[in-house]
Amino acid sequence: MTAAMENQPQQRASDLRALAEAKLSTLSDAEKLLLEKVPTGDFAICGPNDDKTDPGNDPKHADNWGPARQVRAELIGWVCMDQNARKHVHWRGIQLHAADVTGPLDLSFANLPFPLALQLCHLKEAIDVRRAELSELDLQGSLVGGISADGVIVKNNVLLRYGFAALGVLWLPLAQIGGDLDCSEASFTNPPQEAVAGSGNALIADRTNVKGSVFLNITS
Repeated sequence: MTAAMENQPQQRASDLRALAEAKLSTLSDAEKLLLEKVPTGDFAICGPNDDKTDPGNDPKHADNWGPARQVRAELIGWVCMDQNARKHVHWRGIQLHAADVTGPLDLSFANLPFPLALQLCHLKEAIDVRRAELSELDLQGSLVGGISADGVIVKNNVLLRYGFAALGVLWLPLAQIGGDLDCSEASFTNPPQEAVAGSGNALIADRTNVKGSVFLNITS
């Protein structure tokens, strides 16, 4: 491998960071790490390690993680949808581990030809992927405020397993999933609330089409 080939991911990461700083100004340590890893397709490990059993990676304790582990949902959305930014995304996609994702993640109507993996992440607000087209959605072990996925098209798998928890409704009506819908060891909690649409329902999947297997050994 030539020196030019070895330096190519570093240059792409540098270019992507420059674009991000022009768009969003100051970046957190976790955001800088994510932008460094996006061109290589590697996980941005924001916690102490990649061990899913380490309490330091448990998103239930995200209030103790501090600002260094915060990644703005706006940044993730920008990398996914900005034409100049997404040129730097590796075919393995965006992979984030044990980060506190702040703000609503809105990818509605987006077309992502690469996977999106947010493992062991804390997303207090809901994820919006309505009418989006995704390669794969991997939220293993993450804690989210609900998912709006009406009419989403996912080419491969939707992975909501291994400790995944939703504190709000998972909307999946008319979704098309080309692989598995895996909710093994997941938790869905959405107690009834007065005058809140959809409250009291943890999973709504009318006319959802899953071509692979469906695993629903979940708790609520």
